[in-house]
This record gives sequence, structure tokens and C-alpha cells, in this order.
Amino acid sequence: MKKIEKVLKALENCLQNNQFESIETEKIELKDLSTGGSWKQLYISACAFLNTDGGIIIVGVNEKNKKYKLTGYDEGNEN
Repeated sequence: MKKIEKVLKALENCLQNNQFESIETEKIELKDLSTGGSWKQLYISACAFLNTDGGIIIVGVNEKNKKYKLTGYDEGNEN
């Protein structure tokens, strides 16, 4: 199983079972993107990954207080 598949499976398990497992690493970032201000953070992470050894950004997931919430994203918030 590829690394991204393992990460997505772990995230799916956390969402379905209301559990928390640390998903983010130096190579994996979760970004909410359901609000306008959060898009800037996407650019920062993307540039950081491009200037190093790369990474994976998963959009539409919010992590707060050791809980994950599937938020989706609103492309209309990008200016």
C-alpha cells in the first residue's frame, strides 16, 4: 500500500470512529480551506514543500482539540 493510501485510510478511520491519531508530519499537512483566511496557509505549505523534499497536502479536513472534522472547501474563498 502506498504511503498516501495508508494516510487516507488512517484519516478515514479517525473520522468514522470519532478517534484521533496524529496524521500530520513534516511531509503531510491537513488544511481546512472552508474559510477565506485558510487559503493563505495552503500557499505557505505548498511553497515550503516545493522548496524542500516535497509533501502531501490534504484539503477539506479540520483538526481541532484532537478531533478531525471533514469540512470540504469553498473555492469561492480563494481570491
